[in-house]
Amino acid sequence: GINAEYGGFNPTSMSAHDSDESGNGCQHCHLLRNQLQTLVNSTVVDAANAQDEIDRLKLEVEQLHTQLAQQGELLRQSFALKAQVASTDVQEDAFFETLLSEDDHAASFRMAQGALSNHRVPEGIPPVIHAVVTENWDALDHKAGAMLELLQERGAGEIWHKHGNFLAHLRGVFGILHAWGQPRDVCRLGMFHSVYSNSFVAMGLLDPTKERGTLQQLIGTQAESLVYKFCSIDRDDFERRVLTDKSVPASGYLLHHIHTREPIRVTMHEAGVFLVHTAADYLEQFFAWQDTLNSSSSKVLWPGDGQPLRRVHLIAEMLWIARDCCHLEVLPPLLNWCTATLDESEESSAVDAYWTVVTHDAELTPDHKLELLTRASALNPHVGEPLVLRAQLHAQQGRWAEACLLYTSPSPRDS
Repeated sequence: GINAEYGGFNPTSMSAHDSDESGNGCQHCHLLRNQLQTLVNSTVVDAANAQDEIDRLKLEVEQLHTQLAQQGELLRQSFALKAQVASTDVQEDAFFETLLSEDDHAASFRMAQGALSNHRVPEGIPPVIHAVVTENWDALDHKAGAMLELLQERGAGEIWHKHGNFLAHLRGVFGILHAWGQPRDVCRLGMFHSVYSNSFVAMGLLDPTKERGTLQQLIGTQAESLVYKFCSIDRDDFERRVLTDKSVPASGYLLHHIHTREPIRVTMHEAGVFLVHTAADYLEQFFAWQDTLNSSSSKVLWPGDGQPLRRVHLIAEMLWIARDCCHLEVLPPLLNWCTATLDESEESSAVDAYWTVVTHDAELTPDHKLELLTRASALNPHVGEPLVLRAQLHAQQGRWAEACLLYTSPSPRDS
């Protein structure tokens, strides 16, 4: 093979006579022969190594072809599933694009990208959502540290509140409003919505007769005005008017201070902000104990039996009114973008079906549990808890695809 490669030349056939009959000629010929032999040996080794590399690359290519085929099939399935909810996907894409856009209230989101630059954000999770989940509040608002410091100084972390402390609740509402893409002032309302106390609670951290200027310097005059009005009006009266009229008048409402009775004008836009904030406030804190407390007796024992809240129907109605009447800057991305309504009896039946599974896990068969949870999702397709349990049940039975794909079409009504 070597002779053929070198055109029939065989270095070992050379002799001193062929080159030079003298001693110097023999020596030179010997050196040349050794050099050529070394070259041949090196070429053979290189050829063998090259063949090994070619074989390795062929194997990698085959593996990549297999992986690409598998990924292609997964993508095909994913696109087919997403086609079922294309309109919702478009709205979600537009919503998250808004979160990262260069509009008037996007400064905190631009800063979020910078603040998160040194932290790994999983692919597909918007920075604002990652910041909420990891409680990276500074990534949401450049004044978050100062706001939290003030609340800590005033004892918010030491005050009991529903299922935690007051500080955790304020942070939670602040995070929900950010996750919904709300303007900065609305999110700051979430962080301070009860600091002057309000008609529902009496745990004021700041004195509105002396310290409004302090809060104005920290969060701005517009955000502080929202906080002051929200803390000063009768929230029960406000909600009752909205839910009774099924609308908000263009002139807004003329309400009264809960202590001084001075008139307080709440504009149509401010009413919409308060409705969105109330939805976030209720979703962050409420469970059945609060509903029982409000409907029956102040002597009900905390924490009750832990059932979920039964107020999604009210939240849906509030958001529908806010969307229809109040020209919201950003629609919260829940309840079909504030267009869905929910019957109170259906919500209650959905909670009952879900809670039956939670409290009778050991007694019910997997099929019976799936039946109840599917019923819960059909009655109220706007909450996630039944889906979480259904996914667990599928996973326990090794039905991984069903567990993973529940989010796409959990019930006949949620399409």
